[in-house]
Amino acid sequence: MRLPRPRGFLFAVLAGVLFFSFGSVPALSAPADKKLVLLLIDGLNFDDICRGSLSSLDEFTHQAAWGLMNTAVAGQPNLESAYLTLGAGTRARSPGNLPGFTAFEVMPDEPGTAAEVYGRRSGHKVTQGVVQPGIGILELANANLGYQVRLGALGQVLREAGIKTAAIGTADTNTLERPVVNALMDETGYVPYGYTAPDLFHPDPDGPFGAWTDPEAVLQRIGEVWDKAQVFVVEWADLYRVEAYIPFLRPGQNAALREQALARLDVFLRSFLARFGDRATILLIGPAPGNRDFEAGRRLTPVALWDHRTKPGLLTSATTRRAGLIANIDIAPSVLAFFNLPQPAAMLGRPITGLVNGSPLAELAALERRAVLNFNQRPFVIRVYIAYLIAVLALAVVAFWRPLCVSRWLNFLLPAGATVPLTFLVLAALPPQPLPATLGMSVLFTALFVAGFGRLTGSGSGALMLSGFSTVLLLTWDVLHGQRLVASSLLGYCYISGARYYGLGNEYMGVFLGAGLTLAAYLLDRHRLPTWSASLFLFFLLSVGSFLMGANGLGSNAGGTLAWASGLGTALLGIKRSEIRLGDVTSALFLAGVFLALLAWSDWQLAAKASHIGRALNLASNSGTQVLLDTIVRKAEMNLRLIRYSLWSRVLLMLLLALTSLFLGPCRLRPQFMRERQFLTACLRGSLIGTLVALVANDSGVVAAATGLLFPVLFLILLALSTTTREKQQNQQELAMTRN
Repeated sequence: MRLPRPRGFLFAVLAGVLFFSFGSVPALSAPADKKLVLLLIDGLNFDDICRGSLSSLDEFTHQAAWGLMNTAVAGQPNLESAYLTLGAGTRARSPGNLPGFTAFEVMPDEPGTAAEVYGRRSGHKVTQGVVQPGIGILELANANLGYQVRLGALGQVLREAGIKTAAIGTADTNTLERPVVNALMDETGYVPYGYTAPDLFHPDPDGPFGAWTDPEAVLQRIGEVWDKAQVFVVEWADLYRVEAYIPFLRPGQNAALREQALARLDVFLRSFLARFGDRATILLIGPAPGNRDFEAGRRLTPVALWDHRTKPGLLTSATTRRAGLIANIDIAPSVLAFFNLPQPAAMLGRPITGLVNGSPLAELAALERRAVLNFNQRPFVIRVYIAYLIAVLALAVVAFWRPLCVSRWLNFLLPAGATVPLTFLVLAALPPQPLPATLGMSVLFTALFVAGFGRLTGSGSGALMLSGFSTVLLLTWDVLHGQRLVASSLLGYCYISGARYYGLGNEYMGVFLGAGLTLAAYLLDRHRLPTWSASLFLFFLLSVGSFLMGANGLGSNAGGTLAWASGLGTALLGIKRSEIRLGDVTSALFLAGVFLALLAWSDWQLAAKASHIGRALNLASNSGTQVLLDTIVRKAEMNLRLIRYSLWSRVLLMLLLALTSLFLGPCRLRPQFMRERQFLTACLRGSLIGTLVALVANDSGVVAAATGLLFPVLFLILLALSTTTREKQQNQQELAMTRN
């Protein structure tokens, strides 16, 4: 029986990609007489939304569509970077406090008005509006981030389309803080209309730093430019200023001051909606978490879309593909989509959309609780897991060189180490628990799984394989059903850090790779299929696994696709050979590249919701191949940092040490044994090649490599221990017979 023709197979894969990728995403659109207001409330958190004691905010809450927003920026988090990111549509950074100014304000540290200082620094003369005199410093700070950042991209596209903008607000504390200009400035650092002067404050001896934001003053400034502009950014900073005032307060005074700030926000919101609500679409945004929320891990901030057409529900975007979750880089594309304007390639976010939901606040509360608990628990739990793996691998290596009576224990301890990823997937389906309960349930579930698998199979290697089968099966089901378990798992990705929101993350990609190839090795070796049947089976796994790994809406993992196809391709091409050949590896890498290129091209050209893979190709097509080179360099630098600092590099080192001991130590696997079991050898060789590709091709390659080697190395250890045990038993029987 011959393998399927490559051309026919490629068309089959393309058809599958089209089926899973096409979809329609409704865009926000602006009626002719509507205006868009971005109401930025610094320091707002989800509890403020849900409290129910503020009448205007509560009424607004039940009429709006809500979401939680990832607030990650480039570099150290601060309010200036948060506003820069909103305006760039890409994570940006500010090196410090660089306030904006109304054009007529006198500069505090340089002779002249803000307009004059801005003019001599930027080369652009203005007479009104709001300016960012530090635009040159900001451009330098964002020039070498490893990806393209267009500061002021939102304001620039709006200006070129003839849409006027206005920025109103100030966050002054005991220093000048005027980040609002960063959200709506154009590439030169200019907003045509707006106001940032300190008379937006009302002096009050009970307020933070002796003043509160004056609602009437803010509303007056909005009214003055209402008929001149179409897009407004309005900053309300009292909550932020209370947070900044905490170091000066006695314990307990902070809560009372924050209550006053919320009450004043409620008054402002009532007046604003009464005056402008019927003529505007409002996007309420918490641009950055307060310091206390940030330290507690509560770094997702509330965001709401409100107008008379909006139905209560959840917000989402193609960036996250998660109901109730968006990213700060989605704000700028959403504003452009509101006016049906094209999105620049450098703007990596995607427009937000709404999903009808009967209880959005309950959904968001559950999402935030899971995200925060995982974010806070993950470092400790993963450190405990890594320590366990290192200890058990060290015990196995010692057992190779100095025989100990631990084989029976290793038959339980080694499968347990490989079963923990399965346990974390199962725990992700349960309500989140405090740290002690999470640890206890992890130990209990893992022990029950291994004990059950061991009883069913009667051996440590059988328990390991049943664990691998269960893990691969559950991962496949989860990938096909929205990756909810992977996203909620302690070994999955993190909504708060925002490195990934969907697909198969690097940790579970490695688990899928290692478990899948080891399981294939075990099944082929056990059932002794004819070579053509084994080849067909491996080709089927290569095709299906590559699709699951790389397709839009499924795995969306480019490095994982390359690693999986390389590993299976190496096993397929070398199935008849006892030793690995460079030509087989090269051919496998070429085949993997074809699979990845096909999936990436379909994602870029054909999918309505392109993943980060397709967007990278789109950016390269618009900005040149240097963008791809910069991405490769950035990922390589991150990988090198992880190899140096990540604890997973210690696990990888121990796995390599154990693998070396398997072939050089006293209990080594003999070459004759490996030659006699060609299917086993070919698949395990493929897992090694796939792991090496995963190490190189992913920005978290050391993590993917460590989890990818877990199943094959543990399987070989158990195989060597069982072989050694059988040989010892045979020797003892022969010695006893000789004595008799």
